[in-house]
Amino acid sequence: MSEILNAVQQLGTKVTERHAEMKQNIEKLEAEIKTIRAKGNTLNGGGGSVEPSISLEGQREAFEAFRSGKTREFTPEVKSMTLGASLTGPGASISAPARLVSEPNQAVRLRTLFPNQPMITSSLPIIQETGQVGGFGTVAESAEKPTLDFALSETPAKAETIAAIVNISRQMLMDLDYVGFQGWLNTRLIELYYQKEDQQLMQGNGTSPNLKGLLDVGNWTPAATPSSTNDVEQIVSAMIQLKGYGRTPTAIIVHTSALAGLLLNKASGSGEFDLPNYISVNAFGGISILGVPVIDSQAQETPNFSVVDGSRMLFGVREPISINMFEQHGTNVQTNMITIRCEARVAFAANGEYNHILGAFSGSPTYPL
Repeated sequence: MSEILNAVQQLGTKVTERHAEMKQNIEKLEAEIKTIRAKGNTLNGGGGSVEPSISLEGQREAFEAFRSGKTREFTPEVKSMTLGASLTGPGASISAPARLVSEPNQAVRLRTLFPNQPMITSSLPIIQETGQVGGFGTVAESAEKPTLDFALSETPAKAETIAAIVNISRQMLMDLDYVGFQGWLNTRLIELYYQKEDQQLMQGNGTSPNLKGLLDVGNWTPAATPSSTNDVEQIVSAMIQLKGYGRTPTAIIVHTSALAGLLLNKASGSGEFDLPNYISVNAFGGISILGVPVIDSQAQETPNFSVVDGSRMLFGVREPISINMFEQHGTNVQTNMITIRCEARVAFAANGEYNHILGAFSGSPTYPL
């Protein structure tokens, strides 16, 4: 009997100890949840979807020091702005305490169409094949082998700077909290940078400090199909032409105004809307022709269209996008203004004319001279 009582007592002691251990774990977990929620409220301004790339608290202190005049320069953290990575979303507004309403963002950036290459020097070291002499052949035993010679040339792509400065009043800066301010920088200011970068990637004339864009002479081959052909037929013919050069179409770039000509296709006679079955439109309005996405860009010249093999091109980043704030610039001290600078150094190599077929929906293609 005593053995049974001892066993019951030991079991009771173990249950009590286990209960105390579980209670301690639960209290610890609840404390961690409270900490996570507190951090979430701090980062998101009380419950939004903003997800900065670093903790804002250290940046907030630096921002407050700059805003109060204790420091003369401030460099905010710039969030990576790639496809779909907008800090606040297209057309979103920033609030608390001041309200900043931004213009909508472009859906796709041209840099996303090409392989991205970090740079360690001032230019992309490109060696380009410009021709060949001879070739392979069948050879009898002990016979001399045929000769194959390549013509190679060095065509480096120099990194160029894209930059702008903007002045805002110190009073406005005092009315903005850090989260709202960084959100605005990551939407509007960087959006304007990307617009200029797209323009350079498309229209840059290759004379420094301009990039050599897709429309520059030497970076495209004219489409063989007459411009009088149906818009969709022209694009399909250009795709086949590009494949004839051993390339694979990866993107079709048109001006936004050309979308109507592609989508509002009517059957002859009946006049009913009649899209070919090799044109697909997804739930978000994205268009593809034979599986190749159609990218509408304001940087494309009208009435041009471009069919490109972006995988054979290269986009280089020597200095990523950075934003700096300065108090001492020009007459800032006298006028109580703050200067914000946004800049980056990038390079682009289209790598020859056979990676890009350039056509026009009407007339002849237009391009910078």
